[in-house]
Amino acid sequence: MKVIIQTLKAPWPTGAKVGDVVSFEGEVAPAWAVGKYALAPDGAEADHKYEPASVGTVSVSVSVDSEEVQQAFHQLREEALRRISEADDKTAEVDAQLQASRIENEGLTSRLAEAESLIAGLREKLEAAQSDDAKVKAALAEVEQQAEQEKAAIAAADAKAKAKK
Repeated sequence: MKVIIQTLKAPWPTGAKVGDVVSFEGEVAPAWAVGKYALAPDGAEADHKYEPASVGTVSVSVSVDSEEVQQAFHQLREEALRRISEADDKTAEVDAQLQASRIENEGLTSRLAEAESLIAGLREKLEAAQSDDAKVKAALAEVEQQAEQEKAAIAAADAKAKAKK
């Protein structure tokens, strides 16, 4: 398979640049190349050939019955068990903290509901007081108006009495 490089952000062969033709083994490009090339026309000459990185092989011969292997296995097992125990302890600690937080949250939720109820009651009292205040102001205005009318009537009566004398 031959492709034309369109994006360099990939492990293309050394020296390859946008527009170069790269040849892959087989009929499928590697996953990393998807979206970074266009198919080259039939008969296009390859500027580069992609060679996948080779993985070397290592041959090791170890007897699982050897003292060193058994000791290493035992140490790894002990370390794993210690870490599991530590993780269990931390999990129990976090669970206890979570439970305490839930209990605290329930208490706070209850106090919030009480506070909201108190606020609603105070709002009702405020509205009633404001209504009463408006009624008192209206009654006071009416009394003041009556007082002004009576003053005017008294002044008129005094004026009549003075005029008769």
